[in-house]
Order: sequence, then structure tokens, then C-alpha cells
Amino acid sequence: MLPTAHPLAVLFGDSFKAHAGKCVSCNRCKTFCAAFPRLYKIFEEAEQSPRPGHLPEGLEDQEEQRSEIDRGLREALALCSLCGQCELRCPGSLDLAKHIMKAKIRYAENGLTRKERLMAGVDAVGRWGSRLAPVSNLLVNNPLVRLIAAPLTGIDPRRRLPGFARPTFHDWAETRRGRTSGSSRAPKGEVVYFAGCTANYFDPAIGQAAVAVLERQGMEVVVPAHNCCGLPSIGIGDEKTARSLHEANLARLLPYVEEGRRIVCADCNCVHMMRNNAPFLWPTPETNRLAKAVTDLTSFLGELVLQGRFDTALGPVSGDVRYHYACHARTLRIGNETIDLLRWIPGLAIGYLDTFCCGMGGAFGMKEKTYDLSLEIGADLFENVRHYRPDRIVTDAPLCGRQIQEAVGVQMLAPVQLLAEAYGIPTAGQ
Repeated sequence: MLPTAHPLAVLFGDSFKAHAGKCVSCNRCKTFCAAFPRLYKIFEEAEQSPRPGHLPEGLEDQEEQRSEIDRGLREALALCSLCGQCELRCPGSLDLAKHIMKAKIRYAENGLTRKERLMAGVDAVGRWGSRLAPVSNLLVNNPLVRLIAAPLTGIDPRRRLPGFARPTFHDWAETRRGRTSGSSRAPKGEVVYFAGCTANYFDPAIGQAAVAVLERQGMEVVVPAHNCCGLPSIGIGDEKTARSLHEANLARLLPYVEEGRRIVCADCNCVHMMRNNAPFLWPTPETNRLAKAVTDLTSFLGELVLQGRFDTALGPVSGDVRYHYACHARTLRIGNETIDLLRWIPGLAIGYLDTFCCGMGGAFGMKEKTYDLSLEIGADLFENVRHYRPDRIVTDAPLCGRQIQEAVGVQMLAPVQLLAEAYGIPTAGQ
């Protein structure tokens, strides 16, 4: 049942009245988001009913209307990819994306579909896909198989899926356990690297470059076992699975935090989940300590620059490179740090792409229901790439990179891969 006939009531629940006064009706949240226009439309239609927003119990037609509104709300919330841009642009500083997460959780309590669970189960899919590679890659890259599988998986058959890596990044890291390369000197510090699902199962070259570049700075790099950060699960409202993943990571990572080590990650989506979302959803002392220890890799390297500890012996890299400022990188406010870091590379011409969302949003860009919408959201960015015609694009969000590369055909790299290239460090992706 709706607490009151206003979209913010769905998001903020019992605390609606305390937050509603901050909304200045500027409509910014409706101008760049697929979810908010639909949310407002549902309530505009409800206001035209005989008793808008107040549907008494016991009347069959009104019960049907309530069910229809609930279905519409769930569909509208599914259009939110949790990019967080509504929070950045809201003049009232409302925590809109965070409360959309909570609304997703409330609606998911009525049950999740098999397709939704499959789409969010990146850890399980990645683990089995990597074990079965290269056979699994032959299947996912076959257009006919994708077409047949679409009704079962919910994945649009036009979406080209990333190949599964064998060995995975964690397999590679396990073979190097106890070894610090890049320097024969005593390490200048110790750091923990969190790979995330993309670098582990689909693009190990990112993780290999991250380890190599950190070791180039004289760091001892520890890669403990860890699993998904939980962002795909929370994206469908599956708090139980997301919390289970989070608590497993807490158990593995917190001992390093207690020793004073930093947790670095080259995927801004994972960093956003661990630093911003997890403390909001599960505000325990342990979660807060982990959140404070987590940082994105480029910010960590930027700190070394300020401390005079960054190895500036970088070789030249030619070509025009553009930086895509991904949504979660913007919520973390790390774009300038990435650009400043890459400007240490001699001969590199680097600049921003104009700030547009790519539309990927994790599973959002995979699903049949939202595949076309994801490309529509990213259309301005794709046109921007065609205008600048860069040789390569770098981004702190690997999945965004896949969306852009598939749409316009320009090679995508993580910033740390460009640094590895400048250091002359070979990785599996080069």
C-alpha cells in the first residue's frame, strides 16, 4: 500500500515527511533518468483516480488498482541502474539512489524471478564459465545459442557477452603467492588488491596490470580470496545475497584493515559499493572501518605522487586518448585524479569525453527489457566519441568500457593498463 501519493514516499517510506520538504520540484531527476519519469507518471495517473493515493481495503476494483500501481512501481524501480547521478544533481541533497536501493529491497521481498537471480549471480556464473572455458566461450559467442537462451536467461541476444578467462585473475595471483616482483628492495609499503568480478573472471589483464604497477612503486601486494562486492545483487533488491557477499568479504578483508593496510580496487563500481552503499545499508562499525580503508587505485597512486613516492620513470605513449568519466567515478569524484595521474606519461594527449552516461548499468544493459534503452541512454556519449575520434578510451569502470567499445569500436583500457604500458610492463591484455 502506498504511504501517500508521491514518488518520494515510495523511496523514503516512513521518513517521507522529513525528506519531502527538501524537494524543490526542479525536475532534474526526471531529465536524465529512465526511472523517475516513470515514477512520476504512475502517481500522476493515480491522482486522476476517484480517490488518488487512498485505496481502501475490501473493494475489488480498488485492490486491482493497487496491484497495478505496485506492478508499475516495481517496473519503474527496475529502470534504475543505481548510477547515483540523481544524488549528485539534486539541489536538495536527497539520498535518492540510496533510498531507491531500499525501495528495490522492499519490493523484492515479494520474490525475485529466476532470470533476475541469474543476472545478478556474477560470481557463480563467472566461476563456472571460467572453469568450462573455452567451451563456455564458444557457446556465449554463438548468436544462435544466445537467441535460444534469451527466454531462459533474460539476456538480449544482441548483447555480445565478455569471454570467460581461464585462468582467472585469482588463479594467476595464486601462482605468485609470496612473491613480490618489480624490485629487489624491501617493500615501501603493503597494500591489498581487490580485483572484483570483471577483472577476475573476464579481464584478468586489468588485475595483472594493477599488481605490476603497484609493485613498481615498491609495494608488497596481497591478493586475498574474495568474492563479488554485492552490487549486482543489490541492484535487483536481493539484500540477503548482497549482505552475505559483503559479510564474507568483511571476514576476509577486515584483518588486513586492522593491520593498517589499504584496500585498493581498479573498478569504481566495486569501490562505490563498498565505500558508499554498504555503510548506508549495513552501518556496523566493521562495515564503516572497511569503507574507510577502501580506495580506488588511481586515487591511491595519486597519493603516492603527492608524497613523492610515485615512480615517474614512464616511457612515452603516443596517440589521442580520451577519459570516460563513468557515473560511479563521478559519485566518488575521482575523474580529475585519474587524468592528473595519466598526464605523467610523456607524449600522451589525454582529455575528457563530455560527461554522459554510457547506459550500461551492469545487468541493466544486458537485459532484453532494457537493452535498447541502455543504448538510447548512451547515444550522446557514443556520438561524442565519434566526434573526437580518439585512438583509445580509458575509464575507471570496465563494464562501461565494454558498452562503449561494442557501440563505437574504439579500444578501451583501464587507466592502470595505460600506466603499465608506459612502464613497459607486459600484461596478458597487451
